[in-house]
Amino acid sequence: MDQVSIGWWDISKIVLASGLLSAVVSQGLQWLKESRKDARKYKAEATLNAIGLVGILDRYVSRCHQKIKKYDGDPTYYSSSEWCYPPDLDLADAKLEYFNGKVLSKLAWLKTERALALDLASDVLERQSDPESYQDHCVNITGYSGYEIALVSKLIRKEHKLPELSSGRAMNEKVEGLRVYWERAKKTLLS
Repeated sequence: MDQVSIGWWDISKIVLASGLLSAVVSQGLQWLKESRKDARKYKAEATLNAIGLVGILDRYVSRCHQKIKKYDGDPTYYSSSEWCYPPDLDLADAKLEYFNGKVLSKLAWLKTERALALDLASDVLERQSDPESYQDHCVNITGYSGYEIALVSKLIRKEHKLPELSSGRAMNEKVEGLRVYWERAKKTLLS
């Protein structure tokens, strides 16, 4: 039989290799554990922020519906000093970094379109000097804004798998009430 002699150099290679391999495996497992923990934390934060943004958007839809309901009940409710403008959409409290580009671009597009639609309504008022026609434009824009925001809210619910509110039926009725004004505004904006 041949004797195998192991020298210090061979022993040091074995020790280094086993320690290095152990360290790499240990670091890899630690990294995997941390990344999974971070992913769960990010998902939880994203869901909480989605709930918050949906709440903001649903309140906006309700405010649009209330404004239109007041106008439907009494068209003279809004005088020339207080037009039926869409409410401001305040997203200052929402952490938008948790949302995809589709949602963010839709929100930016709606804010821009709302401003352009109000400019168009102002042009109608200046050209025709017809406050009633201007008010009708403003009411349609309010309904349009509310309906479009409801669609964004629905998109966020779907993407984050959020359930409908317990008052979902009432909200659906509000959204359907805004749809008529949305259709009118679409016709006006496209003409």
